[in-house]
Amino acid sequence: MMIRLKYKDFEFEQNPAEISVEKSKNISERSLPSAGSAVEEIAQNAASITVSGKFYGAGSVQTAAKLAALYDDEGAGPLFLPDGRFFSAYFSLFYTNLNAAENSVEYKLVFKEEAAEPAIKRAQFRFCKRRGKLL
Repeated sequence: MMIRLKYKDFEFEQNPAEISVEKSKNISERSLPSAGSAVEEIAQNAASITVSGKFYGAGSVQTAAKLAALYDDEGAGPLFLPDGRFFSAYFSLFYTNLNAAENSVEYKLVFKEEAAEPAIKRAQFRFCKRRGKLL
């Protein structure tokens, strides 16, 4: 049995059609006189989790209204993804589109991780190639 997506006290009856997790790092590149450049990892950014899908049926509008109330609730909360990953996250974007002909509500939600991994500091530099030679 697959875990259902859950944020704070709201558990999805059916998992969203799409779930994406975006993670990135801050990378610094500095020019070195007569030597090319040096590259260094500075920090890991907070993850951004985007979910989208549709609610169908008579309760679709009420379900979207519950999400709207959750969006208005301040503070970070636990976000459990169906694959078992966990984030402490803020609810940062809420989008809905009502389709009366289908009796459905399309949604897109974005969550922002409360804190990324500790900053990455490196004393070593990685040197870039210049004219095919490792500097």
